[in-house]
Amino acid sequence: MKLLPKVLLVLCLAVVANSYAQQEIVAPSDDERPVDIPYVIIEEKPMFEACKELPDDRQFQCFKEQLDKHVNTHFRYPPEALAEGIQGKVTIAFRINTDGTVSIIGKRGAHKILEEEAAFLIRSLPCFIPGKMRGVPTAVTYAYFFNFKLPDDYNNPQISKSAN
Repeated sequence: MKLLPKVLLVLCLAVVANSYAQQEIVAPSDDERPVDIPYVIIEEKPMFEACKELPDDRQFQCFKEQLDKHVNTHFRYPPEALAEGIQGKVTIAFRINTDGTVSIIGKRGAHKILEEEAAFLIRSLPCFIPGKMRGVPTAVTYAYFFNFKLPDDYNNPQISKSAN
């Protein structure tokens, strides 16, 4: 009889443990998981409107050309950076969202002023035709590199004064 309470206790614990083990944990399906795909591996690349009629093998080149054209057209050296003699490189990582809009996901550079100007240029990009994976619009990541270089004939008054 001394064994019966121990057996009942073990049986109760087994039932309780088994009932907890029956909880189903459902992981989100691939369709529910928001995933950013790098530009280089996305099946259907996001593109500018100007590139949509081109064959697949020309679309990447067109994407780069249109991106460079946008940056060169809208580029301005920040006046504060000119005044302070600031120059350097900036990398902007951005996402082309499923609706074709652009979001900045990271920026790194020589100075905050330069980072902000580079981010402004990327945010001002026109809406893209979104990239697709398995036929479904998918967010795509891309990085763009800027080189803010002062003109060769740049003469900073502050530097000139301190040199005298």
